[in-house]
Amino acid sequence: MCSQYEVDLKARDELVDVLNEKLEITEKEGEKRKGVLRGWKKKVAELERCMRYLEEEVERSRQDSMERSVMDEASGEALRQLHRQIAKLEGEKKDVEKREEVERVERERAAMRLKEVEEECERLRDECKGREERGRILEEGIREANEQMAVMGRGESARGCSDQVEEEERERQRVAEGAWEQERAALVAQVEDLQEAKNALADELEDVKEQLATKDEGLRVLKDELEAQWKNTEVMSEKIERLENDRDGLREERDRLQEERSHLEEERNQLQDDLQALEERVSGMEVDFNDGENRKNELENEVQEAWNAKEEAEKERDELDEQLRAEQEHTQGLTDALQEREDQVSRLDEERQYALDTVTRLEENIRRRDAEVEECNKRILEREAESEQLREEITKLNREHTRLVEGETRYVQDAAMREGEARQQLEMMVQEKAEADVKVKTLNERVEKLTEEIEKLRRTVHELQLESAD
Repeated sequence: MCSQYEVDLKARDELVDVLNEKLEITEKEGEKRKGVLRGWKKKVAELERCMRYLEEEVERSRQDSMERSVMDEASGEALRQLHRQIAKLEGEKKDVEKREEVERVERERAAMRLKEVEEECERLRDECKGREERGRILEEGIREANEQMAVMGRGESARGCSDQVEEEERERQRVAEGAWEQERAALVAQVEDLQEAKNALADELEDVKEQLATKDEGLRVLKDELEAQWKNTEVMSEKIERLENDRDGLREERDRLQEERSHLEEERNQLQDDLQALEERVSGMEVDFNDGENRKNELENEVQEAWNAKEEAEKERDELDEQLRAEQEHTQGLTDALQEREDQVSRLDEERQYALDTVTRLEENIRRRDAEVEECNKRILEREAESEQLREEITKLNREHTRLVEGETRYVQDAAMREGEARQQLEMMVQEKAEADVKVKTLNERVEKLTEEIEKLRRTVHELQLESAD
């Protein structure tokens, strides 16, 4: 039984070592995950700040875009007209490209026909050369036959035969020459026809090339016109935008000047009323004539000051025009910045989604780690139960040891009378007692080690629970 306990304890020791290694690995992973979580929390906080800032920028840009939409409506019709012209020119360009494709196919067909005619001419030339070679060989054979007949015609009897043979050979030669002349004339006529067809195709190919060159030139002209119109369109768009901005500024200036004019008219009416009152006072009171003159001069000075104020207002209007143009350029810059910020918001949304996915994955890992901790707790409880069982077994062994000691005592008392017979049994009992003491001591040491390991596991589990709670 003790050996079985030792085997079980060794297996449990190995299991405890494995669990300790797993706990160390889990602790390291937990530290890494904590660092990653802290980093992601910082990134999420930065993303939230960026989102708030971008929302404010979007709100400001939306207000600016609402103001600009009023100006964009005026230039929309001109841009639509330009787009219609561009679409028309593109349609004409497509038609030209289709015609060019058809002409290219026709040109390729003509080139193929010309190539076939050239091949046919070459074949006929080769055939003519072969037939001329055969005619030359035939003439050489005829000359050799004539020479042989001349040698054989020295005798009178042989002369008549050679004349007849010579006549037959000449007849065959005339027939062969006539046939060859007819065939040669036919071949020459065929070659001339093919040459004429080749020349006609070459002329046709040149005409097609000239037409294609003309159409290419027209296409280049159309492309240049299209590019010029597109550039003019861009220039006109910019000019329209500038004119619209100038128009809006002039309208505002007109409204402001109208208001100033109304104020000046009111002042003029008031001054006229004052002047009329002064004239009445001058007509009624000659004594106050000098005072009236002074008042008139003052009014004239006020009118002059009003004209000076008007000139200053015109100067301020020019300055406001400059400021308006600067504000428009600043608005364009803000629009570009808004587009960049929108792109940045999209990227930040993607990073935020990735961060959320990472947080979800880390939470899942934490839950899995909690499950592992729970399993470790269960194993610790099992180890405690096993330790309790071992303690009970040790208690039983102690009781058995006590019982054996008491039995040995009784045996010693009985052996006092039978010392010689019982000495051997006593030595055996002492040996068994010593072995039992050794086993009990070993089991006690194992129990202490298991208790220490259980305490270590409890502390480790407690630390893991604290880290999981954090």
